[in-house]
Amino acid sequence: MASAALGCVAVAALLAGCDTRSPGSAGSAPQAREATVVIEDHRLTPKEIAIPRGGSVHWENRDDTRHRLVATVPNVLDTGEIGKAQSFTQTFDRPGTYRYYCKIHNYMKGTVDVR
Repeated sequence: MASAALGCVAVAALLAGCDTRSPGSAGSAPQAREATVVIEDHRLTPKEIAIPRGGSVHWENRDDTRHRLVATVPNVLDTGEIGKAQSFTQTFDRPGTYRYYCKIHNYMKGTVDVR
């Protein structure tokens, strides 16, 4: 009987220790340092992403055509042409909201929010 009670205490202790969030962080998830945007069917998925300062965005082209993503602000982002099954990764060191589009298919638009 004592071993059964001890087992229950051990299970309760394990369950209580499962919440690894710090006090006051309920509902807040840590921001990923890297994010991936998939280019497929002439769409960017997701269109809007958020990363911390120093984080990276990785664009993967799954289309049969090439794309070239550029920021609306000069000298922030220019992937060059990304062909089928190719990718490009950019690190963002300065906080801000960066809007970008495909220079070849200008209706393809996205946003990177660096916090």
